[in-house]
Amino acid sequence: MSDLSDRLQQARNARGLSARALSLSSGLTDSVVGQIERGEIRSPRSDVVVALAKALDVEAGWLLAGEGRGPAEAPAEVA
Repeated sequence: MSDLSDRLQQARNARGLSARALSLSSGLTDSVVGQIERGEIRSPRSDVVVALAKALDVEAGWLLAGEGRGPAEAPAEVA
């Protein structure tokens, strides 16, 4: 079952961002981003979730519960 840490990593990877780049674009510390990705923080404050969602261009509800708009699908390669 996918949880916040899995969805955060999925969205970050879909955007091609390192954890450091995500922390910079969201205004959060490297430590907070890492703790969420490792599942050490399971219920972050709402402002943290909103900052991550904005930086990743996904809905906060998707990060929290898998509901709403998640990361865009990668475009199919044209042969």
